[in-house]
Amino acid sequence: MDNILRSIPNRGFNVFQLGLIAEKESTLPSVGMVLFHKLGLLDTLPLNMHTLYSYMKRVAQEMPDNPYHNHLHVADVMHSAALIITQAKECELWKCNMGPKEVFALMFAALVHDVGHLGVTNDFLEDTGHPLALEYGNKNILEMFHISQAFKLLKCPGLNLFENFDNQEYLESRQLIIKLVGATSMKKHFKIVGSFKPLSDKLQALKAAKDTAESVEDAEAKETLSHSEKSLVLSLAIKIADLGHLRAPALVHRAFTTCLLNEFYNQGDQLRELGREVGPMFTRSPECDIPDQQRGFFEVFALPLASCWTQIADSRWYADIEENYLMWGKDIIKFKKKNEAENG
Repeated sequence: MDNILRSIPNRGFNVFQLGLIAEKESTLPSVGMVLFHKLGLLDTLPLNMHTLYSYMKRVAQEMPDNPYHNHLHVADVMHSAALIITQAKECELWKCNMGPKEVFALMFAALVHDVGHLGVTNDFLEDTGHPLALEYGNKNILEMFHISQAFKLLKCPGLNLFENFDNQEYLESRQLIIKLVGATSMKKHFKIVGSFKPLSDKLQALKAAKDTAESVEDAEAKETLSHSEKSLVLSLAIKIADLGHLRAPALVHRAFTTCLLNEFYNQGDQLRELGREVGPMFTRSPECDIPDQQRGFFEVFALPLASCWTQIADSRWYADIEENYLMWGKDIIKFKKKNEAENG
């Protein structure tokens, strides 16, 4: 376990391997504490290490044993967020705009973004009239629930991570965390990616202006982002982290894909029992159909998102995601040849 933790964050991290040798209650906090330490948050913010560990442990306890949305997914998303931050630190845009408070908000949001997840989608909760749908008015149901649970846990004895923050620091962190957890909703995906266009234009202009800057100070001043632009960059970061396994080695990515499909199929079973219509996404598909489905997700969601991040930081995420995209393409060809051989 120590050997695995010592090497993070890195693209080759396999959280499933860690899950086999560590208890549920220790996997998430062990990963989280190492990441918080390596990101320098324990040295730059008034965080109590014991409180932080206890809070992470409690989040792990609150995670149901869903096929996909479980404590391993949370640990993986935290790891992906830390990897994003570590690599982005090499870029001037990040260094000029993102300090410890922004990094903490991103990491905390990654930790709590699915706390207490029910293993079904927002549409399922809305369509079945679940109490949470009624409580949150059918709007970002799960995301609002996760936010509520996260801040309720802070009220428990020994779990208040913000006890040493002043009130203004707490309110600013809370506001940003709420925004970032909300950004993980796939229904907000196109709005967030679409809103990147003005920032993209600004970044291109900044790049050109940087070449003509007369001093380092002038260059840094030109790379300063507004509050809303910082929030957008962090929203893109947590969305990429939430889909972090798409960038992982093929073995890990395939494993997470299987877990997610099983969770979708379980939802389909529940819908079927309720006599409701079951959509294609929640119907068990032949193995040969899965690669094509995954390629579609990459084309519509993952690759455009990674393309946005390339303009902010670097192209490594795009290249790694594209590698798995091409892998599914090879699977399509393999199944096609197999089908042709079987049918003469």
